[in-house]
Amino acid sequence: MRRSKFFTSVKKQFLLIFIFPFVIIGFTELDTFAQNEHPVWGVNVHDQIWKWNGHNWERQYGSLKQISVGSPKHIWGVSGNEKIYRWKYGSWVLVPGSLKDVAVGNDGEVWGVNLHDMIYRWRNNKWEKIEGSLKMVTVGNKKSDWGINRKDEIWHWTGYEWEKIEGSLKWISASADDEVWGVNRNDDIWRWTGNSWEKRDRLCAYSHAGTLALSNDP
Repeated sequence: MRRSKFFTSVKKQFLLIFIFPFVIIGFTELDTFAQNEHPVWGVNVHDQIWKWNGHNWERQYGSLKQISVGSPKHIWGVSGNEKIYRWKYGSWVLVPGSLKDVAVGNDGEVWGVNLHDMIYRWRNNKWEKIEGSLKMVTVGNKKSDWGINRKDEIWHWTGYEWEKIEGSLKWISASADDEVWGVNRNDDIWRWTGNSWEKRDRLCAYSHAGTLALSNDP
């Protein structure tokens, strides 16, 4: 299936969503699994949850400040008070624990970080603490786990430890087919080639901050 890339540009708490060739305004968090039906989920500044049905946005029940979509079966989110939820059988189910950021891959691999930048991985229906300190994580699948710390240093999980990757990013996103993209403090967009970062064209030079989301469905 052709993969869709969704680029976003943030200015303060307001988001411009670039879904080529359209520009949709109004979200602060965006994630996608790039399936033909309902490929995109997002949350706005009021923590309202929305889903794209291919033609327009549909309001979903619940309240989240952050959402992550690995596949139609793997959708997780975090509320404004750091409570964790997963989408199951058409409803949000509360998950034990407290996180500020959660990420899920297309195979159900789930990682998260809390307010103290402590790292956790979901295993056997409980959170397993992982060494290190990160401000955010992104998951394509079990073999594609990445993160960024408060120094904007980039880290990749090898399966048993964190490997430092050259470069500096404030935001990163990975997909199931090992595509990894990121944005630095200058809002420059970079793509990981497998051994180095390749600079790509900037979409929005006037933005104050930048983020991007990649499909988890190859």
